[in-house]
Amino acid sequence: MPNPTGWRMLILPFAGLGVSKGGIVLTQDHVDRERLSTVCAYVVKMGPLCYKDEDRYPTGPWCKPKDWVIFARYAGSRMEI
Repeated sequence: MPNPTGWRMLILPFAGLGVSKGGIVLTQDHVDRERLSTVCAYVVKMGPLCYKDEDRYPTGPWCKPKDWVIFARYAGSRMEI
């Protein structure tokens, strides 16, 4: 896994189960589209400068590794692992 640099964070978007409520197995294409449009993710790693700006974050970090966060839809850079 890559290490984030600067103020960047490495998050893992929620992928779902791949099966509908009725028990239908979803295609990989459908699961990938869901993952792309999700707004909930797990924080894996944080860069060394995350939340270091005390003027912008006077109360400290908003999250830490192993937290779940909400982010903007279609935001960030996507990559295959």
